[in-house]
Amino acid sequence: MLSSETDGRSEIKLAHLEAKRDRATLLVLDRADDPLTPLLHSMTFQAMVCDLLADRIRKDAPFCFYAHQYTICFCVVDTHIEESESRDEQIVLPTEEDKVWGKYRHAFIGEVNKRLPKEFNEWRNESAVVKFRDKKGAENLSNSELLKAAQDMPQYQQQIRRFKTNLDLAQAVTKCFGDQKLLDVILLEQDIACWIDSDGKKCDRDKLGARCSQDIFLSKDIKSFSELKLRLLMIYMISHGGLSDSTRKTLFEQARFSEKEQTTIMNLSALQVVLSSVKPPKEGHKNSEYWAAVQRAAKEHCEKSSEDSSPIRFLSFLEWALTNHIEGTEGKFEEHFPFVRDRPSGGKSRKRQATSFRKHKKGTETEKAPSGPRIIVYILGGVTYSELCTCYELSEKHNIDIFGSVKFEFLFLACVWCLFEKIKLRSLLFVNV
Repeated sequence: MLSSETDGRSEIKLAHLEAKRDRATLLVLDRADDPLTPLLHSMTFQAMVCDLLADRIRKDAPFCFYAHQYTICFCVVDTHIEESESRDEQIVLPTEEDKVWGKYRHAFIGEVNKRLPKEFNEWRNESAVVKFRDKKGAENLSNSELLKAAQDMPQYQQQIRRFKTNLDLAQAVTKCFGDQKLLDVILLEQDIACWIDSDGKKCDRDKLGARCSQDIFLSKDIKSFSELKLRLLMIYMISHGGLSDSTRKTLFEQARFSEKEQTTIMNLSALQVVLSSVKPPKEGHKNSEYWAAVQRAAKEHCEKSSEDSSPIRFLSFLEWALTNHIEGTEGKFEEHFPFVRDRPSGGKSRKRQATSFRKHKKGTETEKAPSGPRIIVYILGGVTYSELCTCYELSEKHNIDIFGSVKFEFLFLACVWCLFEKIKLRSLLFVNV
């Protein structure tokens, strides 16, 4: 229906125009295909900032994020969701103009904490401001003194502030990560989502339920973060294929969920999640090919991982779908995602033209031509930052322009809670081309 509607309009309005680029592919997904990804904790910089520091992000100003040539601004208003008061300083997130943020936002947080301070110190030591204005030496300058030394040199002031902003964000995220003891939680989440443990061995699903109960809900070491427990139980129920009524009731009592939180869990049925079952399924997803890829990717990650690498080994549905489409993997993939028209032709030998005056000077071109047609991804229900990171990584790896959905899921739990409630959740979405 969407294809026929757009084709009809394009034939009328664009018949006299000549296409300068290969026809793009629009990939439409449903959040019901992968309700796990918005619940799983990510360990990339941007995703962690928007997840762990969500209550400190300023709500009175648009959030500015950028995907390729487009400026994407998203803000939520009139949510009527109860929020805890926070005395912490409010955060205004960096924009695409911040090259430090652009460099590290999709990096593993461990890599950010290791490389970002080192890069800042190297920049301080090599700075012309330090060389010509400071008599004490760069290593003795504080950030405020460095700003004062560069007071009539705006380019240096700007760079110092960029480093400081990103260093402060990394420090705040790391502190929150430690306070909530999230490493243990993330390792458990990955075991539940993949059915493969960190050693690459198959997990006993009954023992996973016991770990949720003993290590999280009844543990004295894990602080009583209600949202953390809520997310973990939702992950377990989705991956496990439902629970018996008695088991679910027991877990609700152990976690001390409120009526609102219990409603949130039960509303997962609107995303086609099975909530009640006596016998668990043999696979963790209705798409057997995708589920096989999840377990295969988890095992490969365990074989290649080291102490300094990310513990995230779950393969999102979007990454699986995009990789299969780009690489043209044989199998039943096109049965799940059939083309409504002929498959787009391969990329033509053409230099990529600058399409945004914000990112390129007029008349300039990038050196490398794209290797294939553009891909536009739209996820009904919103995209997560880990999925946006996937788009960037695959775009870089395969040299293909990939444009992601522009609605970010800041309030996934709140949205699930509102599914069957008479509460209006409105969002404003601005796209500046």
